[in-house]
Amino acid sequence: MVSEFLRNSFEGLYLEDFMNKLNKKLSEKFDVVILNGYIEYANRYRFSNNKLDLDKSMLTDFIDIFVSKGDTYLSQRVSNVSSKEVSDIVSTLDKLFSINLSTEDKYVPPDIKNEYYELIPGVFNDKVFDEDFHLDLLETTLSYEGRNIKRLSGILSVSSEKHFILTSYGVRGEFKTSDFLLRVRGFKDKDFSYTDVKLSVDINEKDVENLVSNIDNMLGAVEYVSTVDEGKYNVLFSPQAFANLLNYLGYMLSGYAYVKNISSLSGLLGEEVASEEIYVYDDPKMEGTPQARSFDDEGIPTRKTEYFIDGVFKDLALNTLTARKLGRESNGHAGIISPHTYPLIFESKSPIENDFDDVAGELGEGIFISNVWYTRFANFRLGNMSTLQRDVGFYISNGKVQGGFIGARLSLTIKDLISKVLFASKADEWVLPWDVWNPSKTGFVALEEVEVTTGF
Repeated sequence: MVSEFLRNSFEGLYLEDFMNKLNKKLSEKFDVVILNGYIEYANRYRFSNNKLDLDKSMLTDFIDIFVSKGDTYLSQRVSNVSSKEVSDIVSTLDKLFSINLSTEDKYVPPDIKNEYYELIPGVFNDKVFDEDFHLDLLETTLSYEGRNIKRLSGILSVSSEKHFILTSYGVRGEFKTSDFLLRVRGFKDKDFSYTDVKLSVDINEKDVENLVSNIDNMLGAVEYVSTVDEGKYNVLFSPQAFANLLNYLGYMLSGYAYVKNISSLSGLLGEEVASEEIYVYDDPKMEGTPQARSFDDEGIPTRKTEYFIDGVFKDLALNTLTARKLGRESNGHAGIISPHTYPLIFESKSPIENDFDDVAGELGEGIFISNVWYTRFANFRLGNMSTLQRDVGFYISNGKVQGGFIGARLSLTIKDLISKVLFASKADEWVLPWDVWNPSKTGFVALEEVEVTTGF
């Protein structure tokens, strides 16, 4: 079990007191002060070849400071707060501010005064502090005996965060979240692997058994793999493969990228750019949402925001600066300078069952991509990107698996993710792929006519 010292430290009374003192001193020098303080407690368990090789606990704290005066503003992060003095931070900020350049966008804070101590159901689980429970999950993972899995590698990440906000214009609040992330990669041989992911505020041993069993079953779908045949295919993406791509759609939905004309969706707000069958939104107050938030970095209440409905591009992630430029209101997505989406939810109006045999049958002819990584942009403004296959892929013919392949590079655009959708299954679970920062809630998604070349 976690020591009482760590548990008490996570509650953050010392950080809240420090922020009160800092806000008072900074408010004497600046027009606007916004302090966002964080305490993060995490356990990382890494395993390879069915053996635990890393067990690490971390408790960190930091304060993101934003100050403005006239037409100049400054952002700064202070870490290891307990080792710092308020007077030293104020002095450093004063010096940095004096040499900072003025901006074209004078910061005007939101007209809001609020105290937030809201509880959202199902976004914090005290088991994040129970290391015995963590080890039980690992034992269940590593003791699994399947027909096709020869060895397992992966990570169990247990994370919790407490967020405090304090501003010079009358916003104060706190909020805490936690989640369990289990990512397991099963190997049949050196070039034959399959990965599955479980991300949840609540997890149990049955969830773990189901995850590893699914890996074992998918590894048994084909006997061998070869290099992919190049061509254009209808592509069925697994939830974690499509979640990787949705992360980059989130970048394009930032109001900052939109007004700076660096989003591939810039200029298209209000236009019909997506399939009428899809519905894309975020809802940081939804029960069980990872990275849930009741307020944003400016202290504005968060809310459900709908991005694509009936094919129409309806909204952006907005803070006060970007909303003012577009003649709209902030929808609680600050980043004070650059707003961001919360975990995206990708739904279909007519979803099919979330079962591999069902989705393969619906695809009929094409390929299945189970995992991707190293997604890169050839042209960020146009949204032209490519992504590399990781783990085994399957040829699908007559709705059945007909063979396996590796080495695919898929070339597509951001707009393809919303306009070329053939069908999608139910968005039942949250997914966080290996090399992106934002989870998504999505099922299997099929896109038409994707160009596939060899990645090596």
